[in-house]
Amino acid sequence: MGFATLSPVAAYDLALDGDDLDVGYFLLRDGPVTLYRRTEVLEAALAQLRESAYHVVDVDASAWTAETDIRNLGDALAFPDFRGNSLDAFQDHMHDVATHEHGTDRHATGTVLVLRAYDSFARHCPWPARCVLSSFVHSAHVALLFGHRMICLVQSNDPNVEFRELSVTGARWNDAEVSFTSRHLS
Repeated sequence: MGFATLSPVAAYDLALDGDDLDVGYFLLRDGPVTLYRRTEVLEAALAQLRESAYHVVDVDASAWTAETDIRNLGDALAFPDFRGNSLDAFQDHMHDVATHEHGTDRHATGTVLVLRAYDSFARHCPWPARCVLSSFVHSAHVALLFGHRMICLVQSNDPNVEFRELSVTGARWNDAEVSFTSRHLS
């Protein structure tokens, strides 16, 4: 997969003061997903991100009414062979975005996914909508390990929409003992 050829790069330089950091820092500081209600506020953030050379993928989710509509994300992010019929496949492809396999520009400052009118999809398909955002959070975490900044801006026409605790993880078993057999529990 070529991970060893990637050189570790810090996502941000701690020596910079707040005036020298791009808007991406402030968006990522509290997590990779940020909600927007007003489009003019979203557009101002996007203008700053574009000015800082982020790769922006902008998707309108207003007409999504079924889980398979996430295929539109697959199309926008150039997922190979993705038809929107599996949230697991979506997660796998998002991992590939995190490691620059597709859906992003390796030379960009980072990748920004904009989901417009996402509250409509969340109203029709609450669980898949949540899973998409959780997959993004997980992938954004992986991406930071490679110096790749991934940000998701979610625009909602519902001022009360909430997506709490995305991709919450607990303690996991180390790689050597991940299976029951390796822990002598079989």
